[in-house]
Amino acid sequence: MLAIFLPALTLVYGQVSQGGQPYSLYANLKSAHELPLIDITPPKNTDLPEENAQDRALYRVAIGNEVDIELSRDGHLESIPGEGRVCRLNIRSAGAKAIHIFFEEYALPEGGELFIYNKDQSRILGAYTASNNRPSGKLAIQAIPGEEICIEYFEPEGADFPAVLRIGNIGHNYRENILYDVSGFGDSQKCNKDINCTQAADWQTEKRAVCKILYKKNNDNYYLCTGALINNARNDGSPYFLTANHCVSSNTEAESIVLYFNYESPTCNGPEGSDKQTVSGSSILATTYRLDFSLVELSEKPPLSYEPWYAGWDARDQPPDKVVTIHHPAGDVKKISSFTKSPVTGDFTYLYDYDDSTHWYINDWTLGITEGGSSGSPLFNSKGQIVGDLTGGSSVSNCTSSDAYYAKFSDSWADYTNLTTHLKPWLDPDSTGVMAIEGYDPLVPPSYQRARVNLILQDRSTSRHSLSTTTYGFLTTKPIPKPSGRDQFHPDGSAAGNPEGISPDQDRGRHGHHQDRPGDLVECQLGRLPR
Repeated sequence: MLAIFLPALTLVYGQVSQGGQPYSLYANLKSAHELPLIDITPPKNTDLPEENAQDRALYRVAIGNEVDIELSRDGHLESIPGEGRVCRLNIRSAGAKAIHIFFEEYALPEGGELFIYNKDQSRILGAYTASNNRPSGKLAIQAIPGEEICIEYFEPEGADFPAVLRIGNIGHNYRENILYDVSGFGDSQKCNKDINCTQAADWQTEKRAVCKILYKKNNDNYYLCTGALINNARNDGSPYFLTANHCVSSNTEAESIVLYFNYESPTCNGPEGSDKQTVSGSSILATTYRLDFSLVELSEKPPLSYEPWYAGWDARDQPPDKVVTIHHPAGDVKKISSFTKSPVTGDFTYLYDYDDSTHWYINDWTLGITEGGSSGSPLFNSKGQIVGDLTGGSSVSNCTSSDAYYAKFSDSWADYTNLTTHLKPWLDPDSTGVMAIEGYDPLVPPSYQRARVNLILQDRSTSRHSLSTTTYGFLTTKPIPKPSGRDQFHPDGSAAGNPEGISPDQDRGRHGHHQDRPGDLVECQLGRLPR
């Protein structure tokens, strides 16, 4: 009985998955060793290529294999009377430390449940459901340890349509790691400091924006990078994510990403943290190889249970007085590195042909270093605003002196003017002209803003009331994007049910009273009041 229930209690994982148990854990089905087995030809040579060491540009973890595996065609189908049917298939890549699965086609009906687990069922991913259907029809799955896995799909009776589950790529993970042989825990150099050490005490909010990235390059191999959720001028929680172009540069790559949230040791120099919180898939919004940035939109908003933070930014081209980076070197748990001086403008001339003078250069970290897997990590100024993302630096070993080059946020902001080659139209969609904003915390209820407005009203007065330009107070949750100017609101007399979030305060006019009616248009001359 323990073998049946312990996995469900402690080891069910997935990309915003629904939990639950595979039917094979309790239904009377054929044993796993009797199922069809597809053997993937393992790579002949897994020697780490030069790209893993040179300039920390890429950190490869798995070699991909193009396949065409369709569960309905290649799996074993069994009926469960009165409930539905289960289809299962074993896949093996001999010698793999872990296996990566990329569904080229993924579409489940309501009620369908997909689970993926390793041979001893010590790690179970899922349930993936119709909620994981994407417009692209693709789905990337986080790595699962071991050389053999089982794909299990349950479809209920009366399903709207038969599931489409076609695997297009399987990654053979060859990295030697400490725990689960896949996580990266403990792989970074010892001079890197855990994010929950005392040196990071002032960065416990910003760390919530930073994620480890697992992704498949166009060459079909799998790599690790870092990136960060980023805020926009509307403060609306749009799931925008910033990383490096040399990590993710195309929609094909963006569709393959798996983001790991809150992968960190719970204490300083402590045990490995959880890698359960993931989001899969994204689409490219803006990128250019000339500046080494990529802005993607995630396929879904990170759940509030992940405690996400959308980092602020500063697009002004001025050197910060000191900087911090939060990153996942070598795929390890979250680390912090700091530089207590002001970075200078530099040219990154290794490997890539970037524009001149578009990087912040750090000649030697004060605390920690960066490594392969750190690429794309955000560079924060002392206010916790992003001012760059990591391109690379010199190779290091044994925690020797380490430099770093970060693509300047100020250049990524507007150096190129096509919609898909700069950040400005996405992060300031209303063209307010703002050049620096703070972060956004979706866990904090929206605070009401106070505003003073001069109303321009259509005169609907009676003999008892007259209207004229007046000063009218209200509370609003709608962002007031500028200190003064004109705006329009549709008040309905209460905050509840009001899409603009306006709650009229008392009339402060000198000529009687006015009650806004539902649907009235109030054009305002805005002037912010302090909170």
